Amino acid sequence: MRKNAFLLFAVCALFLAPAWCQESGEIPPGMEKKLIGTTEMIVPKGMQFRKEGDALVLETAPEYVARRLLEQDKRLEKMEQRFEEFSWKIEELNIFLEGIRQKISEQTEKQ
Repeated sequence: MRKNAFLLFAVCALFLAPAWCQESGEIPPGMEKKLIGTTEMIVPKGMQFRKEGDALVLETAPEYVARRLLEQDKRLEKMEQRFEEFSWKIEELNIFLEGIRQKISEQTEKQ
């Protein structure tokens, strides 16, 4: 029930924001003003358009959300891969530093 209420709120906010912006003249966070044909519209950042015949069609809210989630998933995967790479590099550096510490301690013991 909460999930449905949240989704309903998000969809309402998505479609009511342009009307609010036209009255106040402000562009809310996460939105941008785009020229679509000869009309200026306030739409979520990154929203795509497609041409069907002679008409420009905005992607629907579910299409937008699904596409953005897929983009975020890809981004998260790349970040996880980089994190793993950095983890291995840090581990290698720790091993290298431990070797240097041992050599230093051996040299100080000899003196």
